[in-house]
Amino acid sequence: MNKQFLWKMIALCIILAFAGCASSPSAKVQTSTPKIQRVSNEFFNAEIEPLLSKDGRLYNAFHISVTNKTGGDLFIEWNQTYYLYNGKKAGLFLWEGIDWEALEKAKKHPLVKLTAGITHTSEIFPQKLVGRDPKISKTSQMYLRGFLPAGENGVLLTVKKGDKKIEEKMTVLIKE
Repeated sequence: MNKQFLWKMIALCIILAFAGCASSPSAKVQTSTPKIQRVSNEFFNAEIEPLLSKDGRLYNAFHISVTNKTGGDLFIEWNQTYYLYNGKKAGLFLWEGIDWEALEKAKKHPLVKLTAGITHTSEIFPQKLVGRDPKISKTSQMYLRGFLPAGENGVLLTVKKGDKKIEEKMTVLIKE
């Protein structure tokens, strides 16, 4: 009877172990409302769209698009374009493919020229949410992006036309 009891206990433990694995809750996926946020004024059209990380569950960047509607040049002023979190400025942005050399150059010359009718697109991510990759290789990214937290996330875009500074706020609500 002891052998039979022992085999039943072993079978029960195996069943419970597999049942525990099968019933684990699935990871949550973030959502964005709206999916794309757009603004328009007499100078430009702009939009942001939060981008999901490679695992497809959490947002870690924005796709930004700015179209010059004027007959002259506009300039995106990246050192005055801020990441917004819950209505407050939360630092500047980095962009896809940036390295230390490009970052130093951008600090010295933060303006990106938009000639008449041109659309500038970029993948940007908040500098404050970034970590440095300790295992940098030629194929890895220099920065490891952090995830956008639940709440109101967005961009305070700053564009210059001559001496005039134009700011537009674009935000989305991210939920888990």
